Amino acid sequence: MVTTWASPARLIPAGRERSSSLDGERSWRPASGFASKHQAELEAKQLHREKQLQRARQLQQMREDKRRREEALAKGPRPNDHVIMEEDFEMATKISEAVLGLFAPPNDDDGLEDGNEQLETSEELGPRPIERVKYPLVVTDGTACVGGNVLSFCDFFTHVNAVENDATRVQMLQHNLHVLRKTNAKCIHASYLDVMLELQQDVVFLDPPWGGPEYKDLERVDLFLGGVPLHEICTRLQGSAKCVVLKVPSNFDDEKFAKFVPGKVVIRRDLKKMHLVLLDFR
Repeated sequence: MVTTWASPARLIPAGRERSSSLDGERSWRPASGFASKHQAELEAKQLHREKQLQRARQLQQMREDKRRREEALAKGPRPNDHVIMEEDFEMATKISEAVLGLFAPPNDDDGLEDGNEQLETSEELGPRPIERVKYPLVVTDGTACVGGNVLSFCDFFTHVNAVENDATRVQMLQHNLHVLRKTNAKCIHASYLDVMLELQQDVVFLDPPWGGPEYKDLERVDLFLGGVPLHEICTRLQGSAKCVVLKVPSNFDDEKFAKFVPGKVVIRRDLKKMHLVLLDFR
């Protein structure tokens, strides 16, 4: 009888074989994980590049829109640029009431027997409030334009500083004040940044440029006047005014603004297509 012995080199214990199989699986898994991580990094970089390109296109569009606006301004005013529409009066009245609310209780006597505001009509400028008892405040409109808010301030407060940087718009502003017989406003042809610390004023109102229609496409916007951030202007005004009121778009970065300014910040969000930022230094 012949006995055949298997070569020891060919004998592989079953346990060892399973271990080898597991080792192979382990060696494969890290490679797969690395590939997934690498793919995720590539996708993240691609997304970042797309966002950069989108932002670049937005900035380019903003520059183009700004150039077109500047060209339009260089051509001079349009025939009806001095006309203030009825909805402008309505919004200006709400702003004046918000300013008044900083100093007088809402139920204070406003000088009208029935408590409702009556209107007279001007052929050129539409309805306007009749004379009312004015609250003793000096209000400065640092961006007066042709007087949309100035005319309302004149009805609510004893004196108004109307500051406008553009010579043509100053003439329109003076015309509108004359037509509506507003004698308690002083027109100042200057940049507000140049005169803001020289004026006697209790309240400062600013309606800075919003950056054109493309501001609606941005999640948050910061606003500037003459290239200076609003929060910096407001900080300078501490000691020269009691309150500052800002008319801003609904996507204005008010949280960032509040971090940089002194005083108490209140945001009015109940107005159509805009917010009011009320900054009280008192």
